[in-house]
Amino acid sequence: MKTNVITLPKQVDTRTLAGRKLHPKYYRWLGKALNFVHDFSPKLGGKLAFGLLSTPKRIPLKVDDRLLLENAWPLDFSDFDYSVKGYVWGDGPAILLLHGWQTNATRWRAFIPRLVEAGYSVIAIDAPAHGRSKGTSLTLLQYIEVARRVLETVPPLHALVGHSLGAMAGVIGLSQSKCPRPKKMVLLGTFSSPKGLLDQFANYLGLKPRLIESIESEVRRLSGKHINQLELTQHLRKSEVDQIQIIHDQYDRIAPVDHAYRLAATLEKTELIITEGCGHRLIKPRVVDAVVDFLQKG
Repeated sequence: MKTNVITLPKQVDTRTLAGRKLHPKYYRWLGKALNFVHDFSPKLGGKLAFGLLSTPKRIPLKVDDRLLLENAWPLDFSDFDYSVKGYVWGDGPAILLLHGWQTNATRWRAFIPRLVEAGYSVIAIDAPAHGRSKGTSLTLLQYIEVARRVLETVPPLHALVGHSLGAMAGVIGLSQSKCPRPKKMVLLGTFSSPKGLLDQFANYLGLKPRLIESIESEVRRLSGKHINQLELTQHLRKSEVDQIQIIHDQYDRIAPVDHAYRLAATLEKTELIITEGCGHRLIKPRVVDAVVDFLQKG
């Protein structure tokens, strides 16, 4: 395993970045309400909590976002169970980009020009309930199915790049698909398991352990699988991708950095880059440089 470390200039105080609160106080009140409902009806409490976990806030597109999308060739995966919009820029070996929670295809605005300039064709999608895609909810299970269908529809890929929830969906969707394997994969700020994601969600809201178990039961009811069967470490091996790059920030407040080390420890050929001061989004120029360099090597 190869490990690189990118650091911020000394004058930047990373402790301030790491210490800011993620959610307003009403999330704690929501947590108390869910715990109260669960005490009287565990099944209802589990469904309500799972529903909250699966309901994103759609972020409006800014003027620059719209311009970026207008310069792309549109894709429409209308035959899916979920209406998914996609976009293509450039011409060359294909790279698929999968965004994370409460973002959309335009979260890659710093990456797309660089990748096109490097000679790649860039494909990005809006997950259900995000961007211009229809829907009001998105679960990891739905995103996995969307990723699998997209992978089996687009041309063979040079690389798959995913951020956070999109990285999880991409890895598991790839392991379940029959598509040709991409040569490379980049995972940005992702959890090593949905259990880790659920634990973070529960921590933000202050949910009781029994309510967490009810949410896991809801996952099992919907998928027919125990949540541990969706561990990324298992599916990374099945993905059969030769070269994998993992980038994670030391002070990521969404997905703790331990998840990156856990993923890297399970693989033989991994480039692990730990940044400081790039946050969960990982869109700073140094990250873009690292991703483009990795995709161009070998």
